[in-house]
Amino acid sequence: MKFLPAWCRILKNYGKEVLKLSVGRNIKKLRSKYSLLQKDLAVIAGVSDKTVSAWEKDRIDPRMSVIQKIADHFGIKKSDIIEPSDMTELRDTMDVNLEETELITSYRELSSEGKKFLKGIMRQLKDFNVAMATL
Repeated sequence: MKFLPAWCRILKNYGKEVLKLSVGRNIKKLRSKYSLLQKDLAVIAGVSDKTVSAWEKDRIDPRMSVIQKIADHFGIKKSDIIEPSDMTELRDTMDVNLEETELITSYRELSSEGKKFLKGIMRQLKDFNVAMATL
């Protein structure tokens, strides 16, 4: 039973990295979609163009108030900026909730070794649940 907290921490940290990578990528996609320069988006967000560059390079994360300001300007939801870009489309086309969508998206971004590793963890968790159910 001691392995569960360690695995949970690993998966939780992995989720933060996926989210962090998604925000910068989505901001850059949004800027490109509207043919904006970094300085144009900076004016909209009320920050410097160097800050926008740092977001897009995943060096820093924008504050939620800034994400809301950008979302309001373009008439989109904050989740369109925060979530990995294929998440919304995936949720709309499949019968999955947000948590399941995040897991699917995270899985797709893993290397083949990472997928094997995760499958091993899932087998262990399944065996653990079976064992717990028999107690």
